[in-house]
Amino acid sequence: MGPGNESAKVRAAARDAFAVIVFPHVAKVGFFVTAAQGKGLLTFRDANGHWNYPVVVTGRVTSVGPHFSMQTIDMMIVANSHDALLGLLTGRTQGQVGAGQDMGAHIVTYSRSGGLTVGLSMDTFKITVDQEANQGLYCKPILVEDIARQGHTMTLKPSPCIQKFAQTMNRASGKAPIIRSY
Repeated sequence: MGPGNESAKVRAAARDAFAVIVFPHVAKVGFFVTAAQGKGLLTFRDANGHWNYPVVVTGRVTSVGPHFSMQTIDMMIVANSHDALLGLLTGRTQGQVGAGQDMGAHIVTYSRSGGLTVGLSMDTFKITVDQEANQGLYCKPILVEDIARQGHTMTLKPSPCIQKFAQTMNRASGKAPIIRSY
């Protein structure tokens, strides 16, 4: 995230975002071919600008090339539009998005890593909705089509820990009062 107050940078990014995906502590280890996988939470704004309850997603990183990697990565991906979020979830590239639209202008990634990577590699990153984990959290599967069709009107029945996540996101972006007890 660069020098300065990381907390302030994250708050500023969340304040202007449509959607945020957070991947905490993804381990990346490999030699010539590296694969890493981690679970994350996706949340996006409702019609009133408040953050929805999160959806569990899986991120997979594949690296190929002459390299050695042993590191952990914390990552936050910010999508500034509904189309950018759908582009991330469906794997659409810039050429597949449509004439005149550049998804890179609507997606910002913040990351912090620790460890070592030596060499040269080409990375690919894929995000999928984790239907099994969401079935466990909400007692129903969540599909990319649900997010695309229902968008900010999607309703979920969350557990208390999931409610706390949404409250924290709303507090950080200035959309909800600070609640001292949970």
